[in-house]
Amino acid sequence: FDVLELGEHFAHIKLGVPGYHNIYNALAMCCCVRPLGLKPEDAVRAAEQFHGTGRRFEVKGECNGAVIVDDYAHHPTELAATLATAKEMGYDRVIAVHQPFTYSRTKMLMDDFAKVLRAADQVALLPIMGGREKDDGSVRSEDLAAKLPDSVVVDGLEGAAAWVRQNAKKGDLVVCMSCGDLYKAADMMVEK
Repeated sequence: FDVLELGEHFAHIKLGVPGYHNIYNALAMCCCVRPLGLKPEDAVRAAEQFHGTGRRFEVKGECNGAVIVDDYAHHPTELAATLATAKEMGYDRVIAVHQPFTYSRTKMLMDDFAKVLRAADQVALLPIMGGREKDDGSVRSEDLAAKLPDSVVVDGLEGAAAWVRQNAKKGDLVVCMSCGDLYKAADMMVEK
């Protein structure tokens, strides 16, 4: 995309990371160039060479030819941004693997989670990670799965990795989304 400064060409930016939200990040970076005594070429180089940070649409490798991505998304708004980016990338299927975090958030935002996760072609859910909360038995991942046609609930990290190894195929993008320890399952998915 082209960036203008007071109506004049500033730079042509090519991002090294996907997602519309990263366009906004790059524009913010461009605003810092002149005050820091840098040149537009510095912004061009930085945008192209930046390939993201850990746990933010981090490509972990492949499983059965499917690309495995780990993302820290754990709130419906974050899941929506991650899935929107994934859907725009041209893969045959987007498979969302989600580990809900905290019982209260899952219960309170159940319908929001269901609405957002419907953007994926397939959804696999892990048990809720309680974090700082105790399980009072009032909400489970199965409750969320009931609102997502054709979704599955797997039994923990090993179960998630095994399910992906069994179901992912070339042309798929598998997006693991959680602020918990789901990244460990993503690593298991790509193990040789």
